[in-house]
Amino acid sequence: MVQAISLIIVGIFMLVNLVVDLLLPLVDPRVTLGTRGAAA
Repeated sequence: MVQAISLIIVGIFMLVNLVVDLLLPLVDPRVTLGTRGAAA
């Protein structure tokens, strides 16, 4: 039971992260995809 709840929570967390990663460039035009580490 604990494993099932943990799996559901992790799945929701991953989906939220994916949605935010896909929507962030639309909300903030300064963010571009594929330029990881360019500002460092």
